[in-house]
Amino acid sequence: MRRDVLILCVGAILISSTLATGDDAKAVKAKKRSGATAPPTAEQPDAAKAIDNSIGMKLVLIPAGSFVMGSETGFEDEKPVHRVTLTKPFYMGITEVTQSQYEAVMEDNPSQQIGSPDMPVDTVSWDKANEFCKKLSEKEGAKYRLPSEAEWEFACRAGGTGRWGLGEGGVEIDDESIYEYAWLRLNSETTAPVATKKPNAWGLYDMNGNVFEWCQDRWLPYGKVPVTDPVVITSSKAKPRADWPDGEWYVLRGGSWEWGLDNSNAAARCRCKKVLRSRTVGFRVVREL
Repeated sequence: MRRDVLILCVGAILISSTLATGDDAKAVKAKKRSGATAPPTAEQPDAAKAIDNSIGMKLVLIPAGSFVMGSETGFEDEKPVHRVTLTKPFYMGITEVTQSQYEAVMEDNPSQQIGSPDMPVDTVSWDKANEFCKKLSEKEGAKYRLPSEAEWEFACRAGGTGRWGLGEGGVEIDDESIYEYAWLRLNSETTAPVATKKPNAWGLYDMNGNVFEWCQDRWLPYGKVPVTDPVVITSSKAKPRADWPDGEWYVLRGGSWEWGLDNSNAAARCRCKKVLRSRTVGFRVVREL
């Protein structure tokens, strides 16, 4: 099981781990959908409203909007699907935080996957990702933070309603075309420099694959009722499952180069202790308006 493998390891800091999924190559041969477009639930971001900051990050303005979160065909914690409304637009980094960007703020590079300064930073705990956001906020005079889980999925879907989201031209990405957008287990052996695959329809790269991305939320099961601007910041120690130990679990999204399709789609959720440090885990940032 894709999440159980990860979670069973989080009692200690993971410096080097090899994580795999039950996906097999037949998923690559999945039949293509018709390619018909789905009506977006928010206006496409205006490219003219993209911004750059002092450490070379590019961020695009994600509009407010409404979407259906989760999947009825995925893992149990992706259910039930429910309507989410985000009332505030926000800027999101078009790529995962790179090693050079992280080093510019934190003055170190914890990554295990070394080779290019444009590779995403990895081996970053939830606390360190938040410390980066705090220091970057002080440096820039603007509020940077991790995305909420709902913001992350909304941005990943880019107005799409399928498994992955929308690609160029507003066409739903499918299980074959996803490899044009993502570094996953079947097409990579390590992390890759960011923005070397296609962006989604809203100009975001590597939302699927490359490295998992921390969200600010603690992990809790979904409810059925519609919600507005959800973010789980309660101190609840609710167990994700009755047979798991007590503790606070945080959300990772997007999958990674070492994992397969089921972990990398728009609705897939992974949950881990915030002390997790793995070569498959990094993050991207949101900047508030």
